[in-house]
Amino acid sequence: MIGWPGIVLQLVVAVVAVAFAVGTSAQLGKRRSVGNLLLVILFVPACALLLRRDVVHVSYLRDLRKLRPAEVTSVSVCGKKLESEDEKGAIVTSLNGSQWFEPSHGGWKKPTTLSISFRSGDSVDYSIARYRSGAVVLGQGYAFSDSLPAVLSGFGCSLPLDLNR
Repeated sequence: MIGWPGIVLQLVVAVVAVAFAVGTSAQLGKRRSVGNLLLVILFVPACALLLRRDVVHVSYLRDLRKLRPAEVTSVSVCGKKLESEDEKGAIVTSLNGSQWFEPSHGGWKKPTTLSISFRSGDSVDYSIARYRSGAVVLGQGYAFSDSLPAVLSGFGCSLPLDLNR
């Protein structure tokens, strides 16, 4: 799911998981039994794992939105090294506009690597793949950019249309 529907779905899952974790912990406090202890042992860690995944996802999107063209020395994609301010700016702006993406299947096309080198000497690699009319940006999490394929196409880089198999 792309955008708000995916966020709402994940929020519902997180709220339900927290409710179960709190409920089972409260039940254990009221009545100590092996069954209640097992419920706590199952639901509290499961809740923590779900919430950790969502925190990583939010952090990933925040990092994409914080990218600034002035911090980027080059972008490498499709065997090309893009270094002009216009090229870097267009790609970074496209990544800044990425939305929440919650995959329910692996229905995107074959991925390619997009590498960003920073003035600090650091670099980051993303796998990008065509999905519907946009692109999935895969890194520490998932994001969707509706403008990235068009931007890359303008620089002579078309994302593969082959199925991801």
